[in-house]
Amino acid sequence: MAMETLSLLAEGESGSASTGAIAILTTLFTLLVGAVAWFCNRLVRQRDAVIEQRQTQIEQLSSRNSQLEHDLENERNRPTLREVRYPIVTLGISGSGKTALTLKWTNPTIDVGLIAGTKLEVYEKPISIQERADDNSRVIHIFSIQDRGGEFAPDVQESLIVEKIQALLMVVDLAEFDPREKRHLFSKDRIKHQLDEFNHKVLKFFFTPKGLQHCKQYILFINKVDVLQTTSQGSPQELEALARQHYKPLIDSLEYYGKEKGVKVHVIAGSALTGQGTPELYAHMINGILPLNAWDKALSYVPSGYVSPTATGGHPAVAFPNSR
Repeated sequence: MAMETLSLLAEGESGSASTGAIAILTTLFTLLVGAVAWFCNRLVRQRDAVIEQRQTQIEQLSSRNSQLEHDLENERNRPTLREVRYPIVTLGISGSGKTALTLKWTNPTIDVGLIAGTKLEVYEKPISIQERADDNSRVIHIFSIQDRGGEFAPDVQESLIVEKIQALLMVVDLAEFDPREKRHLFSKDRIKHQLDEFNHKVLKFFFTPKGLQHCKQYILFINKVDVLQTTSQGSPQELEALARQHYKPLIDSLEYYGKEKGVKVHVIAGSALTGQGTPELYAHMINGILPLNAWDKALSYVPSGYVSPTATGGHPAVAFPNSR
């Protein structure tokens, strides 16, 4: 009886141990399955993130490619830019105002009172812009203005031939700056000096046959006519006539060579400081130099009195009431 009881107790303990082991194994298996599932889900999420990132990159590359194709198409259709320059030379002794005249045109906001004298500078002024449908080009017509001192007269003579100068603008003046008065005062000595500088023999070399092949515009601008108001009485027209009288020998010589060579010389009396005569000067240069087919509908510089070519049926007409 005692032996049977011991045997039953041993069997019970063995069954309990087996049941506990099974429970532990079951728990471990469940944990393992959960870990594997978590790891698999993590891999799936990482894969989905990579796929989404790659898709975003593909979309960005596709968008960038479309933009590049669009830009390339625009570049193909963009007009070819061309520039046509018309060389002009201004000549005058130091302080005559040639630089002020040039800068007043190329940079209207400039204070002419702060301009220093120059020996050689080049300024550029875009005059017109053409859109040409025949060859899909945009042509910019530019006046390239050389500003030279009177001591460079021999160089100007060479430029008329070598650089195919389109116009010669000679600038003389009526006054000299007085440091004591701190203003310009009328000076007969200065006028005489300039008449000597540009005497009849010197002017001859500005009208050579080779130079005349390109240069068709000869302009004399008598600057600082406003100082005559302090020494003479009269209307603006009378003061301009008086300015011409002071430079009659120079005007006569220019007109002599102009008539001999078949070129018209234009004389304008005005002031770079006050702007008197400058619209007339610029309008004359545009009309005389810019070819008819180079005019655009909205000229970069529209002079006073300008009439559209379409309105006149031909070359724009600008009045020059003070030119000779």
